[in-house]
Amino acid sequence: MSSTSNYQKIIETWIKKGDLENDSFSRFICYWIAFNCWLYTKTNEVHDRVALSKLYQQEYLFKDFQKLVTKNENLFAELVKVCPIENNRIGNINKPINDVEKFNEVVDVLYEIRCNLFHGSKTDTNKRDIEVAKAATPVLEVIVKNICLKSI
Repeated sequence: MSSTSNYQKIIETWIKKGDLENDSFSRFICYWIAFNCWLYTKTNEVHDRVALSKLYQQEYLFKDFQKLVTKNENLFAELVKVCPIENNRIGNINKPINDVEKFNEVVDVLYEIRCNLFHGSKTDTNKRDIEVAKAATPVLEVIVKNICLKSI
């Protein structure tokens, strides 16, 4: 098992890589890898869905997240506009954001986008997919830079 400082270095490295990327798809993937590493540090769980469930029980995050939403209202509003996100692997299961201040709703949508990207259901040639990536990437970026990086 790596030390906290090693995880912090990994997270910082992936954030820097994301910052250097020009397209939303590549930036999203880099930021997700940073988020996923942080997720493991908070839950010690290797399975994403189980780790997210454990993470949502850590209520201290919610206060910081609500502040982040307030500070970045426009970014979060853009993500809400492209919702719901369809689960393209299972089909027609949509992930909405009913309350943008609920950490779990926003992260579930980002996770669905991640799943669609990683499993080949989002492309950089589809207009809707480009809109989704452009809306989701800045939200994921502010989460990894303002919550993940600061709470290792």
